[in-house]
This record gives sequence, C-alpha cells and structure tokens, in this order.
Amino acid sequence: MNEVKHIHLSRQQFTMSVDAQKELRTYLESIQKKVGDKEVVNEIESRMSELLIERGVTDEKVVLPEDIEYLKDQLGTPEDFSDEDSEDKPERTA
Repeated sequence: MNEVKHIHLSRQQFTMSVDAQKELRTYLESIQKKVGDKEVVNEIESRMSELLIERGVTDEKVVLPEDIEYLKDQLGTPEDFSDEDSEDKPERTA
C-alpha cells in the first residue's frame, strides 16, 4: 500500500504519491530560489499542470515519481530558469 496526498498545482487538483510530492516540492523550491519571482513560479506550475494533463494524468490516476521526471525532462533544470543577465552571461561572452 502506498501513501498518497492531494495537492493543487495551479488550481488543478492532483493525487500524488508521497515520493512524487516530495520530489516535486524540491524541484519547485529550487526553481523558486533561481527565479525569485512568485508570478513566474505560478506560470511554471501552470505549465506543469498542463503537461500532467497532456500525459493523461486525471483525477483517477496517481502522479508517480516517473511523472515528475517527465516534468523535469520537459521543463529543464532549475538553472535553466535563472535570469540571462546573471553571472553566467559574462562567461559566455568572455
């Protein structure tokens, strides 16, 4: 038996395994640290919700860690969300 939690991701309810929920929380927190803008994080959550629905995750299905890996593959690493004017930019032009 697996424990599940109900969460809302951009106003869409999902049932997630506890492992998937922990993985998603860590991923979103990392993105928040890189972006620092709650509105951008809300847009990312919205896109995550869309991707899960496109993947066929409905009210009757449970989001699993594999689904979170799919989101990461589609959206990229938290570093991909950092501002282009950050310290990486001078390294690219140097």
